Amino acid sequence: MKKILGAMTFLSLLIVLTACINSGTKKDKFKEIYDSIEISEVITESIKLPRKTDLYPEASLSWQSSHPQILSPDGTFIRPDEDVNITLELVIQLDGEVKFLPYQTVGKGWENQTKNTNEFTAIGGFAALTVKNRNQQVENKYEVKNELELLNVLKETRYMSNVIIKVSNDLNMGSKHVEKLLKEAGKTDDEIKNDYMKGYYYRANPNTPLLHPTLIEMGVGQMIIDGRDGFMLYSDKGVKINHLTVHIKGNSKDIVFRNLHMTGIWEWDELDKGDYKVNDWDYFTLENVDGVWLDHLTINTSYDGVVDAKGNVQNVTLSWLDLDFSVNDFIEVQFNELEKNRSKYPYYNELRNNLTKEQIMTVAAGQKKGFNFGNTEGGIGFENITVTMHHIYAKNLQDRFPRLRRGDIHMYNVVLDSTDLYRLKDLGGMKVISQGLVPTEQGAVLMENSRFVGVAEAVKTHQASNEDPDFTGRYAIKDSEYRLGGTYYYGSSTDDYYANPWYRSNKNIEHDLDFYFRNYQEVPYQYRLDDAKKITKVFKDNPLGAGLITDFNWLNITDQVDKDSIELGNMIDQSRVEGLETILVETGKKIIINAPILYNFYDNKLLKLDRDYTYFIEHNIDINTPGIYTLTYIIQSMKHDWDTFEYEVKYVVYDDGTANDIYDHEITQEFNATIDLTLMTYRASGKIYIVLNNLDKMTPNEIMNDANVQIIDILSVKNIIKNLPTNGFDYVHIVTQENDKISHVITEKIVKEIVVEIKTTEDFFGMLTSTMTRGRYYILTNDLDFTKYDTDFPYLDSGFHRFQGIFDGSNFALRNIDIHRYSGGIFHTIDGGQVKNLVIENVKITIEPTLVYDDNGEEIGTVSTSDRAAILVGRTLGDVLLENIKIINSHVTTNKNYGAVLIGRIETGSSVTVNKVSIINSSAKSNGNTGVLIGSVDQKAAVTIQDIYINSASAQSADDMVAVLIARLRGEAVVKRVVVIDTNIKSKRNMGGLVGKENSETTLGIFEDIFIDNTNDISEIINNTYGHLVGNLDLRIIELINVWGTKTNAASGLNISSDHLLEDMTAVNESFWTTNFPNIVANENWEIVDGILKLK
Repeated sequence: MKKILGAMTFLSLLIVLTACINSGTKKDKFKEIYDSIEISEVITESIKLPRKTDLYPEASLSWQSSHPQILSPDGTFIRPDEDVNITLELVIQLDGEVKFLPYQTVGKGWENQTKNTNEFTAIGGFAALTVKNRNQQVENKYEVKNELELLNVLKETRYMSNVIIKVSNDLNMGSKHVEKLLKEAGKTDDEIKNDYMKGYYYRANPNTPLLHPTLIEMGVGQMIIDGRDGFMLYSDKGVKINHLTVHIKGNSKDIVFRNLHMTGIWEWDELDKGDYKVNDWDYFTLENVDGVWLDHLTINTSYDGVVDAKGNVQNVTLSWLDLDFSVNDFIEVQFNELEKNRSKYPYYNELRNNLTKEQIMTVAAGQKKGFNFGNTEGGIGFENITVTMHHIYAKNLQDRFPRLRRGDIHMYNVVLDSTDLYRLKDLGGMKVISQGLVPTEQGAVLMENSRFVGVAEAVKTHQASNEDPDFTGRYAIKDSEYRLGGTYYYGSSTDDYYANPWYRSNKNIEHDLDFYFRNYQEVPYQYRLDDAKKITKVFKDNPLGAGLITDFNWLNITDQVDKDSIELGNMIDQSRVEGLETILVETGKKIIINAPILYNFYDNKLLKLDRDYTYFIEHNIDINTPGIYTLTYIIQSMKHDWDTFEYEVKYVVYDDGTANDIYDHEITQEFNATIDLTLMTYRASGKIYIVLNNLDKMTPNEIMNDANVQIIDILSVKNIIKNLPTNGFDYVHIVTQENDKISHVITEKIVKEIVVEIKTTEDFFGMLTSTMTRGRYYILTNDLDFTKYDTDFPYLDSGFHRFQGIFDGSNFALRNIDIHRYSGGIFHTIDGGQVKNLVIENVKITIEPTLVYDDNGEEIGTVSTSDRAAILVGRTLGDVLLENIKIINSHVTTNKNYGAVLIGRIETGSSVTVNKVSIINSSAKSNGNTGVLIGSVDQKAAVTIQDIYINSASAQSADDMVAVLIARLRGEAVVKRVVVIDTNIKSKRNMGGLVGKENSETTLGIFEDIFIDNTNDISEIINNTYGHLVGNLDLRIIELINVWGTKTNAASGLNISSDHLLEDMTAVNESFWTTNFPNIVANENWEIVDGILKLK
């Protein structure tokens, strides 16, 4: 037994000893691996972290980091602003075990980046071309300590140049608060209304607060800087200016705002569920201005945007801005109100069922829209936009950093950090946009040495509904950082890398547009670049935004640029090649080579051959053989090797002994039973004979002797015949005669427009939804009743469903239409089309968010609403004719802008003719730009209106701009023979019978033979911009010829002269019309019925 016990004891000891030996061996392996890897105590650059070890090849190594955004598990090191202690764990898998072994290291931060404060005197941007130094200025310097002192200085200096105003204390510039202070100071109501708050230098912002308790109490003010040459507002210590928007306009120049904290112009958007389209509160609105410097400003969330630039804005610099769009006390006040009264705010209450108050606040505080340079699609005056944005930190900005149309923006050393918003991007119920640069419509943005963090779409170059490359922008990004989650990239947009985040997100074009600035080939000012990797350290070590900079002189402004010394640049304008027309040469003659006439893209100056450019020719011309050849010009700039292109010219060799032949021709497709002809002949002499018939062949003699021949003198080698009636014929035959020589016959089969009869509602829907209406003549053969289609009226898309044909109603009617859609009218868009001879009766159009269903009837989403709505057509493009139309008992309602009974919006470039239209017992309601006839005539658009009769109609804008005829006129309007009886219009501002607002862009407004019996409902008016005829005139170019009307509420707008103003309709009878409107009475379209002049 003792031997057995002894043996067992020995065996147990052996097992334990073996286990201990094995355990110690494994521990030694892990330690051996750990000890073999050296991690520096201080890390300054990316390191290599091994995944295998030669000591034990079977071991698997991986890494974990306590700060992966600084030192990632693959060893990538992104240097932080300050030193950071990092735990780097080695994870070893060996022999079925896993060990976590830590290393301690320090991620070395950047060295101190403090700048000499002298650097803050330098403009460093386009404003240096206009903004002057104030350091030596002695006169016109003021210091204000309160709101009334500021108003008094603005009033006193209204017509003065080079004004400097220093603000010493925080200001509350809310309109209600200011009005209260003025009354307490003893100012009369008349002084307040017609001076201090008239809008010469200050007024209540036209957009009234709706929900924020503080703003409802204090109001929102607007400072007006109009026509000033030299104006500076600043503070020494970064004072806060509450509830103020600023409008800089009227050809102002050299405007400076420095070291101010702008805040308090935001409120919750319950009505539009966070789209923020009701209150147009931007901190700065720029219009017709040269030279603006916004420097060292702190800016908090606004309702609309930070800077909104309209036409003719140039030489702007935004620098050292702290854009803090995070939750603050002002935003908390709004949310406390929402929380206490959730039942009053259904949208907020719905969100709170799924989200926390803090989540909603973070998204709401995040600025929806940032910088909008070129404020409207297709607008004018945007080409000369020149803006610099540098040293800007934008926290929680969702979109438009910046948005640009047409002009040029240079950005450097900017940071967009929307990390907080990106984390909440997929919250249900709240839309979070995540975009950065948005250059469109040929605008060019250059961004250097910058950083985007938490931005899903860094670059988007196209946002229009169409895919036209002209609506696409240009961009270039250099040496910039991109960070999103675990993604890190440092580089440029030109880097050849498949996952380059600096590549545009839109797919409407296959290749990026070549990058170049429109106004300057090279940046025309001095600037200093900081390393993008150090940029937030630069912001931490230097004064960003408003605040106190010890011993700093804010009036010292340096680095100005002499405009006259700037070379704009040199690039051949390929769109403007002159002197290279088709060449006509007799056989046997020497080849003629014309030199191209070229211009500089940047200054439109004529370029000189053999100094600025040269060219080479390629051709295969045989001078002895008649024919049509091609001359190819290879044009090469002598300034830049890359500036080269080819240009082709037609070269015609002909025998002078032959007839004056038509060597080239073009015949358009039939439109409205007419065609256009372009005929190219050898010589500008002789005659052209044209016959249309159904014969497929004719001899020259048959043509020339035909009873219906049309004979046209040849006065040019290029002969254009427009609107030639086809009279239903299939062929056109053409021949020329010069002396006794007769040309060959040209016979072409006419591409006929297709006549389509509309007999049923299904036929009508097919026309509306067709994408191929050009070349089609639709004829309504009977009345159509749409009663049973109130929910099935087809969805129309603004990009695809553009009516380009002719719709002839044959004086039949469309009745009982009830449409609920996102925008548009019966026709969404008419693009170069015509609608005529039509009655529209009992139509109701409601523009509201529209549910979308799949083929199984399941709801799959919602289409939100957009602008432009009317009974007949939402918008027009191209040349449009609307003629002989009667609209009865029809009503349109939209929660967006541009609403009217006839046309919602005539867009830029469109020319519309409106003839013989009656509107009876009908109405239009929209958020803004509401007209009975037309919502808006845009910039570079035109309308000719004749013979209009409107009776018992109304138009109502929830906010801005309303009229019987045209709510907003920004282009051209010629209006003749109009009778308006018993209408009513209503708005908060800009209200007039003819025009709600005539904008600064308006180029022509003529109103002749007009009678208007209208009532201006001023129950909700908030200012004096209303009148008998026009509510608000920017340019006062409206010309009135024989305009009469009855009395209504009128203020500062354009009103009817006293000798043409009637008390009421009592004196209106047949004698009145024949005496005062003989042109209308004599016109065949009019008649007098029961004492009223009406369209027949």
